Amino acid sequence: MHERVEQVLSLARRLLRRLWASTLMRLDVLLDLFFGVMLLFGAVNAYAPAQDLPWKPLRLSDPIGLATAYKLEQATANPTTCLAFLADNGVAFRPLPYQDEQDYCVVANPVRLGDADLTLQTPNPLMSCPMAAAFVLWERQSVVPAARRILGTEAVGLDHVGTYTCRRMRSEAAIAPSAHSRADAIDVAGFRLADGRTLSIEKSWKGNGAESAFVHTVYGGACQIFHTTLSPQYNRAHAAHLHLDMGPDRFCR
Repeated sequence: MHERVEQVLSLARRLLRRLWASTLMRLDVLLDLFFGVMLLFGAVNAYAPAQDLPWKPLRLSDPIGLATAYKLEQATANPTTCLAFLADNGVAFRPLPYQDEQDYCVVANPVRLGDADLTLQTPNPLMSCPMAAAFVLWERQSVVPAARRILGTEAVGLDHVGTYTCRRMRSEAAIAPSAHSRADAIDVAGFRLADGRTLSIEKSWKGNGAESAFVHTVYGGACQIFHTTLSPQYNRAHAAHLHLDMGPDRFCR
């Protein structure tokens, strides 16, 4: 009887040693995996462009990257943080009180935008704070660099045909409120350049020259930033401008 007990205890000890050894091996693998992930994260955090990393704060001085749209949403989701974001990035603006004109014409976080990189033909437009942030980002990281790269000159001005208008969409049904009714949109008609040229969307959209390439490039940049971007190829109502908005719909056409 005593011998059997010793045999059972001996077997139990061997099983426990094997189990412990197996556990240690698994812990070693997990620790190696953990430290490997940490090293990879450190390398990505240190060397990857800030605009591609969603955990790094958005700066309007950063080029458009993989995480730009997400970070813009985060930075402008709250009215207080949106205004702080504009101020921290050197945007000229004046905050306004909540605006409620009619049932659907409500601007929850309005601002009057001052001139930034481009002088606006119609100055100090009324915009929602998120729309203002998206517009300035597009100015700085799409329009200005594209003019330098493609046209060999500076973009100095922007012509637009309105931001806030209390109306519904211009469609056959005319049911849904326009993004303009929330100051969430701007209709861009053209650009003015330092060399004296004026580019209109209507005339420059078609063609194969540098001016057409510029207009198509800034359109592509808008699609990376704004929720909705509509161009002359969308319909006749947009033949002479780019419609850019931060409304609820997601559309690039």
